[in-house]
Amino acid sequence: MNERPFETRLADLIRRLGTEFEGEAIATWRALGRLLATQNVGFTDLGNAVEELATGGLAKAEMQRLYDAGFEKGLIEAGRKQTEEQAVYGQRPDGSTDWEAISLFCQREKSRLDAKHGVFVDDLAARMTWGREPTEKQGKYLLSLFRQLGGRIA
Repeated sequence: MNERPFETRLADLIRRLGTEFEGEAIATWRALGRLLATQNVGFTDLGNAVEELATGGLAKAEMQRLYDAGFEKGLIEAGRKQTEEQAVYGQRPDGSTDWEAISLFCQREKSRLDAKHGVFVDDLAARMTWGREPTEKQGKYLLSLFRQLGGRIA
C-alpha cells in the first residue's frame, strides 16, 4: 500500500480546517485527532511543535547541549588522532618509545628494504606484539630502519 507520509497527511488536514463549512471542519478536526493518535500524540503535542517551530525549533538549552556534545566529540577525535599520529611515529602519549608501533611500521614498509632486513623486522614485530622490548642493539638497528623508511619520532 502506497500511503502518504504522516507529515503530508497532517498538513493536508490542517489546511482543510480552514473550510467555511462547519460539518467539514468538525469532520476534519476528528480526522486530525485520529491521525495524531496513530503517532501517540495529541493536540497539545501539535501545539507545542508549532510553538517550537515558530521560536526557531530548539530551545537555547537544547542548542547548548548539542554544541557541547559536538565540542566534546571533536576533542575526543582530536585526541585520538594525535595519539594515532604519535603512535605512527613511534611515541606513546606518555612520551615513551612505542617499539610495537615502530616495528609494525617497519613491517608494513619492509618491501622497500633489502630482504635481509625483512627477516629481522618480522621477527621483532612478532616479539613486540607480545609486549617484549628489544635489546639495546636491536632497538638501534630497528630505529635506523625506521628512519630509513621515513619514520620519525616526534
